[in-house]
Amino acid sequence: MQNETLDGVSAGFLFRAEREKKHLSLETVSQKLNISVDKVEKLEYEDFNWLELSPFERGYVRNYASLLGIPGSKYEHLFPASENVMSELYSVKRFCKHTNGQSCPDFKMIRTVFLLALVVGIGIMGWAFWPSGLEASDGLFLNSDELQELHKRSLTD
Repeated sequence: MQNETLDGVSAGFLFRAEREKKHLSLETVSQKLNISVDKVEKLEYEDFNWLELSPFERGYVRNYASLLGIPGSKYEHLFPASENVMSELYSVKRFCKHTNGQSCPDFKMIRTVFLLALVVGIGIMGWAFWPSGLEASDGLFLNSDELQELHKRSLTD
């Protein structure tokens, strides 16, 4: 356990004070960060060694600080010099120009469903209107006797 300081105040104390100032419970923070209440408490009570944090744990610190509005410059120096925890990366979310900031509908999926519905519809219409039970006498198909007769006529002409 290592109480590192941020402007003379331990990082955990700053996290706890900011959380309480924003009237956030441990459970709320846990849900927003998608980590256990136990991990949030460990961050607040600094029940870890700053120099031995895994990349995920450094991400927890960065996300918690971001949630509380604590700038990265206040805690970045607590990590090893070769490890920069600050990033300009943000969650990827696609937006459309014509939906005023709303998420884009998946046009490929819509097109695929439309084409599938079109093919199924054509298939059903073809099945419904296809002449059923056609006999040789209907004039569309010739049986073998009629074919032989036609062949004999063509040879005699």
